[in-house]
Amino acid sequence: MNQRFTRRLNLLLVVLACLFGQSLMAQTGVLNPNDPIVIYNSANPPTLPPAGVLAKLGEDDPYEL
Repeated sequence: MNQRFTRRLNLLLVVLACLFGQSLMAQTGVLNPNDPIVIYNSANPPTLPPAGVLAKLGEDDPYEL
């Protein structure tokens, strides 16, 4: 009885993973290593992206130790 329940539970979990796994997406194109490094300026900060959209952050000063 216990083995039957475990097998059915495993099958159910696999079926659910297959159904809900269809909606998964990979990372967006925002992570491009060829993009230039942008220096962050606190006097003129970049605009905020809309909700749910990834954006890159700049650096304060890449040469500061």
